Amino acid sequence: MDGLGISGTTAGFYIAILGILSNPERTKKQKKSTTASADAILNKHLKNRKYLAGSLFTIADIAVGTFFLRYYNMGVTVEEFENVNIWYQHLFNRGPYQKTIALPFDELKG
Repeated sequence: MDGLGISGTTAGFYIAILGILSNPERTKKQKKSTTASADAILNKHLKNRKYLAGSLFTIADIAVGTFFLRYYNMGVTVEEFENVNIWYQHLFNRGPYQKTIALPFDELKG
C-alpha cells in the first residue's frame, strides 16, 4: 500500500473514532479505552515516519492533527505515545499549520 493509502486509512480511522467518541450511548470509560487504542495504533504507525504518509506532509496530517490539537488544548496528555508527540511537533512547527489550523478556540467563533 502506498503512503497516500496509508494516510487515508489513518485519517479515516480517526474520523471513525471521532464518531464513536461522540456516541452518547458509550460510557466515559469506553470512550477513553477507544481513544487509547487508536493512539497506540497511530504511535506504532509513526515509528519510522515523519508524517502519516512517510516523509510527505498530506491532508491526512491536517485531519488527524486537528484532532490532536484539540486534544492537547483540553490538557489531555499522551506522554506514553512518543511517536505521536514527535509527529505532532513536526506538524505544529510548520508555519502555515500554526497560521491556519492551530488557532485558539476563541479565534474560531467568528
